[in-house]
Amino acid sequence: MAGSKKERPKPLLTVQPEPSQIFIGDKVTLTCDIQGEGWTYTWQCGGRGQASKKKEFNITAVSKQKRHEGEPKPLLTVQPEPSQIFIGDKVTLTCDIQGEGWTYTWQCGGRGQASKKKEFNITAVSKQKYKPKITVKPQSSVFTGDTVTLSCNVGQSTGWTIFWFKDFTRIKTGDKMEILSNVSNSNGGQYRCSARKGKYFTIQSQRVVLPVSERPKPAVRVQPDGHVFRGQTVTLTCDIQETDVSSWSYSWNKDDSVIHVSQSQEYRISSVNESHTGNYSCTGRETQGSRYSHTSDKVTLTVSAPLSVLKLLSFLLAASPYLLVSVILGVKCYRAHVQTDDQCCHRGVKIYSCDE
Repeated sequence: MAGSKKERPKPLLTVQPEPSQIFIGDKVTLTCDIQGEGWTYTWQCGGRGQASKKKEFNITAVSKQKRHEGEPKPLLTVQPEPSQIFIGDKVTLTCDIQGEGWTYTWQCGGRGQASKKKEFNITAVSKQKYKPKITVKPQSSVFTGDTVTLSCNVGQSTGWTIFWFKDFTRIKTGDKMEILSNVSNSNGGQYRCSARKGKYFTIQSQRVVLPVSERPKPAVRVQPDGHVFRGQTVTLTCDIQETDVSSWSYSWNKDDSVIHVSQSQEYRISSVNESHTGNYSCTGRETQGSRYSHTSDKVTLTVSAPLSVLKLLSFLLAASPYLLVSVILGVKCYRAHVQTDDQCCHRGVKIYSCDE
């Protein structure tokens, strides 16, 4: 129809890549499609506009957006562990993300750096307070003469100088491990450590307490005594003075050879014979630990055969001749007294008084 107005054409805006796939640093192409030719295009953003003869407009994404569900999410890892990083250490950052062809933007303090590599290496320059961890083995109290190992853990980082402290006084500069051999009472106390690497110092570790006590020496008791006869029962007892050891294992020695080990402090020999004669001693060892006692002094057990009457007389003669003479005289007096009574009486009837 003549004089009718034509409808104003409506442009179509397209974006490549898809908006849901756009991240900071990506190149974005905007296309304004409109029917006809000879158009001038005005591109607007945030109240500002730019005129162009081209229907395509290229920009770089600089604003953040929320990631849509199902999109790949990068995973950032740090080596070494952040808690183990100190001034001067080399640090590797790794950005793992599903797929290929990514461009990585590394940002720190508002500054960014683009890279085709998923790994980014830096050198640590900021300070942090680190506290080493000190351990002691064995963890219980120790006896004099034992060996103790102290360890100062500053992580996997190398190049540290370790300072050792005892009762708040620095005693040594050395390695991460300190071995105390043949400890004495003077080694007991509180231990700490600290570390230095270049110009960086850690704070002191927590304390560990090392108690040192005298190594106990057992005593052996023999029942009934050290000289017994064949067939008797003998009980040996290993007495150890009171310590903080909750349970002992007892080792029995005969003539310096181990013959019996048990958790009973008694060693019983039933029906002894001459082969049991010898020198006996005992040693205690902590059941649930590494501590042990001294070896006791030796006690002698002598086993003899039972004595006959002749052997008894020989024994009495060897022990005391006067005792043997007294026994013989006593027997003779007894016999003489019996003979005198026989003369005073006949068939049980008194004939005359023996005192007359």
